[in-house]
Amino acid sequence: MTDPTFASVSQHALDLLDTLAQKLGTTAEHLWVVLCRQAPVSAGAELFMILLMAALAATMINRAMAYNKKLATLRRESSYKGIVDDQALALGLLVGASIITTLATLVTCAVCCTDIAAGFFNPEYWALDKVLTTIRGR
Repeated sequence: MTDPTFASVSQHALDLLDTLAQKLGTTAEHLWVVLCRQAPVSAGAELFMILLMAALAATMINRAMAYNKKLATLRRESSYKGIVDDQALALGLLVGASIITTLATLVTCAVCCTDIAAGFFNPEYWALDKVLTTIRGR
């Protein structure tokens, strides 16, 4: 027994694929194959962006730690308090930016992890999800 809602959504998805295929001068079957081949490409792009964000966050944290060491040395050696205060403010801003970048990386990873996994390991599900998302967006 098929759910009537599922049947209507499935038919709408097929109609959407057929319409798009006609506009592109191809068949819905070919369009489906192309869409399934696109899944690992999109997953790879999302994974690359997450890795890039993680590298940026790691670099910022590394720079903050190095800056903190420099600040500690200045505090011991400097008699001019204004330099140390300016350095401390800059360190605070760098740490704040590092925290924001790290949180953005974690949120992006949490949001995109299912798309990445589906794109690499189940491209048919990824393709169906994209078609159904497009239908829901209309």
